[in-house]
This record gives sequence, C-alpha cells and structure tokens, in this order.
Amino acid sequence: MDLDRWARFMWYARFVRTIRIIGTKLESKHRELVYALVEHNGDASVFPSLQELQWAPSSRHDSSHFPLFTPQLYTAAFTIPGPTKEDPCRLDQDSESHTFLARLQETSPRLRFLSVDASWQRLGEHHILAVCSFSALINLRLVSTISTSSFSELAAMPHLKCLEVGHVDVWCDGQASPPSPCPARIFAPRLLFLTIFGESNLLATLFTALRAPVLRAATVTAIYNDSNPPRTGTGLGYVRCLKALASFPLEETKISLLEPISPTRMHLAALLNPLLRLPGVTYLALSCPKLRLVADDDDFAAIARAWPRLRTFRLTRAHWDAFHAPGSGDDVPTPEALRVFCDLCPDLRDLVLPYLDLDARVPQLGSTMQAGSPHGLKHLVFGAKAEATNNDEQEARARELAEGRGPGLLERDKVEEWARYILDLFPKLNTGRSLADCVFVPAASGWIEVLRRVQALRSSRMSMSSEETSDGVIAKLSG
Repeated sequence: MDLDRWARFMWYARFVRTIRIIGTKLESKHRELVYALVEHNGDASVFPSLQELQWAPSSRHDSSHFPLFTPQLYTAAFTIPGPTKEDPCRLDQDSESHTFLARLQETSPRLRFLSVDASWQRLGEHHILAVCSFSALINLRLVSTISTSSFSELAAMPHLKCLEVGHVDVWCDGQASPPSPCPARIFAPRLLFLTIFGESNLLATLFTALRAPVLRAATVTAIYNDSNPPRTGTGLGYVRCLKALASFPLEETKISLLEPISPTRMHLAALLNPLLRLPGVTYLALSCPKLRLVADDDDFAAIARAWPRLRTFRLTRAHWDAFHAPGSGDDVPTPEALRVFCDLCPDLRDLVLPYLDLDARVPQLGSTMQAGSPHGLKHLVFGAKAEATNNDEQEARARELAEGRGPGLLERDKVEEWARYILDLFPKLNTGRSLADCVFVPAASGWIEVLRRVQALRSSRMSMSSEETSDGVIAKLSG
C-alpha cells in the first residue's frame, strides 16, 4: 500500500468505533486482514478510538488482537477455542490462557461489559482473578463452568449489575480437587440481573447465601444430578430452589426445571407458592417438562390475585398429568382462567398457557365486561395436551394444524362460542401472531380452530367499525 493510500486509510480508521469478528470461515479472512493491518502499522493499533470489540482468536494463545485494546474500550466479547490435537490441555489447566484478560485490563481499565464464551469449558482460578480485576465492570457474561467459590467472587464485584455465569458446580479448578464449600454469605449490593445454571439443591444453597437487595430479574435453569432421586415430591430440589429464590425482590423471573419425572403430582399454585408472595412480579416464564403438573381454575386465580402487575405469563413445555393418567379424577383448567387474568391483571400483554379444556361450558360475560375499557392483551397461545415424543412427531402435528387437519375437531357452534368469548375478553388480540405461534407449538387442533375464527371475527368487527366511522364523518359533513 502506497503512503498516500495508507495515510487516507489511517485518517478514516480513527473514526472506527466497533469491530465484530466471529468464528466463521468468512470472518477468519476478515481477522487475517486486521492482523495484516496491525502488522503493517508496526504492531500498533490502527483503530485508536475503538469502543466495542467482538473477537474470536485463532487459538487460546493468539495475541495478535492485543493491539486492538484501547483505553476507550467499554465492551469486549471473546469466543475461546476448545482443546485441539495440537493443544489438548484443558482450559482451566492452561496457566497462560488468561493472558488476554490481563492484557485487556491493563489497556482498558474502564471496561463496562465483558463476555467470554468458552463453550462451557471450566474456568480456573487464574481466569476468575483476572476477571475480578476489572473494577469498573457492570455486565459480565461467562459461557463456561465455574465453582461456587468463583461465583461468590464474581457476584461480589463492586459495580456489577448483570451477571450471567453458565454452569455453577461444587468442584474447584482440577478434577482431583475436593469440592469447594458454598460460602455462608455472598454480598452483591448492586446486582440487578442474574442468569445461572446448576443443580437445584446447589442453587438453593447459593440463593440462600446470596445477599442481593436490589436483584430484579433472574433466569434460572435447575437440573438434578442425583441418580437416586427422592421418592417424595417434597424432597426434590426445585422446591428448595424456588423457596430460596423468593427471598429476592424479583420483578422478572424465567425458570426452567429440568429434573427427572417427579414421583408425585404437583399443583401449579403449590409449585409457585413461594414466589406468590412477591407482589411486584411483572414477568414469569416457567418451563417444566418433567413435572407431573396438575391445575384447576383456582390455581390461575391465585396467580392472578398475587401478581396484579403481571405483563407476561408464559407456562411452556408443561402438560397436565390428568391426560397421562385418565380417570384419575384430576380436573383440567378451563378457559374460565382467561377471564380471571382479564379481571385481575389489566396490564397483561403476553399469555402462554398449557391446554385449557374446550369441553367445558362457555362462561357468560356480563354487560359490565363489554362496557368497560377493553383489555390490552396482544399475544395468546395454548399448548397441546401432551408433549411430542420427538421432532418428527412435532413437525407432523404442525403440518396437520397448518392445513386445518388433526384429531379432536370441534363442532362449529362450539368454535363460534369460544371465539366470541375470547374476542370479548381480549378485543386487541394480535390474532395473526397468536395463531402462528399456536401452530408452531403445536396447540391442540380445537384451539387452532377457535383462534382462526377469532381472527375472522376480529377482521369483521374492524371492518364494521371503519364503515360506521366513515358514515359518521359523512353525516357531519352533510349536516
């Protein structure tokens, strides 16, 4: 490159604020280009004003991107390669694999956001110490496995507000090391958002130790590692986990319970009971495919009464145990639950529920319901009676529903009654999106029919309203 072109490039390069190089084959060519530019500049940065960097090093010990670190950098995200034939050493046992963090801290001490995607590899204590040296860090994301003691150190960082730590377990850096004990107290004075994955009993212990007085949102994935789970439902880890989680002033919670099939049934309201004492909840998403869940309309009434500020309630990958044990005497909730949410949760905009009983009597709505201000719910989705056993079955169900086929089709009069009931409750419903998501789930075919009719009725009502408005304008102009 001649001197004039290089000078022109350097003039423009000083305005570059963001570089994103991820680990695809095409992006690797871009990475080599950046390396060449840095080398041409005498191993000095060609982007002195860089503020955001996303980078996938070619290896753990690749240092060619170090000149990209600037004092202005406030966001940095790295994807760390796994072991290879040439470098089979585990990440936590590689004593030099934290060098990029140490160099980054020296050059960019005011870093606010740091992401390290190690593809769930275990991070060693040297990595954790390097991360904790970023005293100004506000947002930390680690896609990795860490010990409980490491979690304690990270959560206690003085300015940290958002922490995503991947998998937490009890083991220390080496496989031969003894388990690290859970700290008695973990002080996280500014922590607002927490995302964590781990064994449910361990998470319960961590939540009990965690002192996070301003924690507002938590995403929790709980697993169960014991090969001999307890034979009674009260001993399962998720019960302890949710009780401990309820100690925080949460407003938004996303919970996935990936435990073995419970030997006993669990009522929905009983499962969520520890969280129902939190009056400020606005968002709740629960996935529990292995639970033998039962519920009736009273369960949803308890939820709606406890959380009047609710804006999103999503109960996904959940199925009523009554369908797996016919004749058990367990009830299945009915669409009466929809009216409960309509009455008690005026701010609700997103509602995803398991199957509701279409064979129930259609409730009658009073005139006060129709006379009041319309509810603003936009998104309504129903699940299937039972989970598909594999992807092929799910795709086959979705095709049937998209084509208007499937078992258990409703009588036309029943479809009409349910459609009018839903539209009277939720006149602002986005029927197109709701219907598409029900087909994707896929929902029971009866609910697909109902939502198709809701879509047609809503379109008809909007057309009539538009015509009445036009007639009124013409009458005023004529007068």
